[in-house]
Amino acid sequence: MSNGQSKTHSLPSSWSTHADQDTYSIVERITTPLCKELIGMTNALKFFDPTSSYVFDNGAGTGILTAQLKAHNSDLKIFATDISSGMIQSLQSTIQEQDWSDVETAVADSQDLTSLSPITATTNTTNNGTQELPKATSLSDSTFTHTLSTFMIGSVEQPHLAIAETYRVTAPNGILALGAWAGGAWGPVWQKAVRLALGDESYVAPRLMHKDWSDIDDVVRGVEIVGWKVHDAKIQKANWGFKDADEVDQYIFEGRNPIVGLLMEGFSDDKLKACREGFKRIVKEKYDNGRELCETAILLTAIKK
Repeated sequence: MSNGQSKTHSLPSSWSTHADQDTYSIVERITTPLCKELIGMTNALKFFDPTSSYVFDNGAGTGILTAQLKAHNSDLKIFATDISSGMIQSLQSTIQEQDWSDVETAVADSQDLTSLSPITATTNTTNNGTQELPKATSLSDSTFTHTLSTFMIGSVEQPHLAIAETYRVTAPNGILALGAWAGGAWGPVWQKAVRLALGDESYVAPRLMHKDWSDIDDVVRGVEIVGWKVHDAKIQKANWGFKDADEVDQYIFEGRNPIVGLLMEGFSDDKLKACREGFKRIVKEKYDNGRELCETAILLTAIKK
């Protein structure tokens, strides 16, 4: 029941729904420290100079990294894209609230940045409440001094195309800063829960991250094959920060995370209910009531030579 790569690349609308949930703050909680660390690694390699730097947040989501970049230096010029229009609309709301005049946004597929749809505060809203996207434009070669991408790469269909596009749009001597998940924590927990609840010891949870982009050596290889010269790559643990198993249960089963949703595909309502009970029991007994649940992040910086 497992497969070679993630299917989340096909779920942009699901990402929009996930961003609307109250539980999305949990995503911010785990990724913010990692974003700060990656920004520090990047700045040490090539200084973020507000007078000359142009920063690309590729796969920006709701703007967790963008917010940390602005906290690092409020005068940075940033261009942020995501495949989910709902995510970008959420970021646009933050831009207006924070009065960031130098942050631009667009809906774009990271695997092909030759076609993107800018979204601004003046983008029209249709009768059904969705954004009416303007005519597509393109990102030119060698546009950015710094390209950053956090925890998107393992969820696209063809990560090598996304990395090649980051290389294309980054200027010579520019920097790539990449964050990737090393496999994901939820698959092993779900596998234990299903085996416990259904008595199926042969069950194997599906892969949640692309098989070629969830190991540090593979990520380094994938980045360098398109031309980047890796400067630093490391593993960093990140705790989810759950207070108890109830909070874990709420996030997993009510948070509408499309990655987590892949685990539950194909289960009947009765089996899903049993597995939910098993999941909560596993979290309590094997993960200290949720407090030991962690992710493993790969953080990497590289130079375009």
